[in-house]
Amino acid sequence: MMSRFVYRSGFVVPRYLNSNSSCSISLRQSQLQQQLNPSVAPVSVIPSLLSLHSAVYSFTSPHRLYSNMSIETANKFSTIFEIIRGDHNTLRSLYRCYNDLLPATVTEAKTTAAVEVVTADIEKLQRIVNTLIKLVSQHCSTEQEVLYPRILSITTLSEVEKQQYYEEAYKEDVELQQMLEPIVDKKVTDSDFEEKFQSTFSSVLKHADWEESTLLPQMEKSFDSEFIQQMTKEWRDVVEMQPTRPHPMSPVKPPLSVAAHRASKLLDDAMDAAKGKEFITLEEAQTK
Repeated sequence: MMSRFVYRSGFVVPRYLNSNSSCSISLRQSQLQQQLNPSVAPVSVIPSLLSLHSAVYSFTSPHRLYSNMSIETANKFSTIFEIIRGDHNTLRSLYRCYNDLLPATVTEAKTTAAVEVVTADIEKLQRIVNTLIKLVSQHCSTEQEVLYPRILSITTLSEVEKQQYYEEAYKEDVELQQMLEPIVDKKVTDSDFEEKFQSTFSSVLKHADWEESTLLPQMEKSFDSEFIQQMTKEWRDVVEMQPTRPHPMSPVKPPLSVAAHRASKLLDDAMDAAKGKEFITLEEAQTK
């Protein structure tokens, strides 16, 4: 049975946009940029983008709540590595829900009741896909800002290995976004959707497996608890400011990526609202 609660891409002023926090967010972003590249001046446009973001939220529809699994996962776990694995597990679970539900939508309906069931399943499939794309987009952008720059600080790898990991991580993120872009606004009933979707999320899960088996263990061995907690705090600070749609042509490395992500987030929220995007919680997706 479909839930009577529908999670839409609405506009609720997030915690990071309250009057006490925007300046500290800007300061943390500037400090991070300076650490990564001291020769580059802090991105001064971020406070303006946040103010504009808040204005658009208030203007469009200030009280519509929506599911945001990236933020929920960030607050659920205690370290950045647990958060990342948690996001990966959510992706795997949603993808499994999609594939479990799929057979019901391709069976020819013989009765009016059957037609209603299939229609409801298709709507649920679409919401699962929308949520998967949103979660991957937010997750990848947050990794680009917080996780991948720290690859160069891993002590268990040689300088050559660190550079290889660093470039490979960013390269795979761009490739995933290139694969996501053609399906972001497609319907699950489109004739060319299913093949592209399955190919894309096979690559997404392979990337997640690589991080969990190769990258994250190296970081866990290299970084002390204080450094890990610093990374965890940074992840929580920025995850809700990330794009919800793929942007393969945008910069992926800080500091340019920071401003690009904030601008993209503003546009993505407006685009999702205009298109009437609907999302779903994991619990609802798993409900038969």
